[in-house]
Amino acid sequence: MIKYLYTNKIKLTRIMPEDVSVLELYESLQRSFNELMLVLKAFGTPNRLKILITLLEGPKTFQELIESVEIKRTALSNHLSSLKEATLIDKIHHGYYRITQKGLEFLFAIDKAYKVSQTSAAIEKESEQRKQLLDTFLRRRED
Repeated sequence: MIKYLYTNKIKLTRIMPEDVSVLELYESLQRSFNELMLVLKAFGTPNRLKILITLLEGPKTFQELIESVEIKRTALSNHLSSLKEATLIDKIHHGYYRITQKGLEFLFAIDKAYKVSQTSAAIEKESEQRKQLLDTFLRRRED
């Protein structure tokens, strides 16, 4: 695995600080594997992501979350349990929930990674278009 990462250069400069190597990333992910699985499981359904996004507005009651996410009580209860287990939300007092600092950080990281991937895809598309234009131009010159 590590050999693969080293032999196939991956452009991570836009998302990884320069002082972090792929090996350090690999080791860190290995150490935190179980906790990361809880977080990824928590992000595994659209409704859980909707709940987290809704909680960005501030603490919400159970009823407000039902209305906002438009799901049944039992489903919401199960989703909230998964989010609490991953420590992405807190129950601040009876029936009120809020996003945790960890939840905020994960949402920010997801948003940032998405924006970087969109930018990267746009840059690659533009590069491909330039190459095609150049190829077309060179073919026409040859004729």
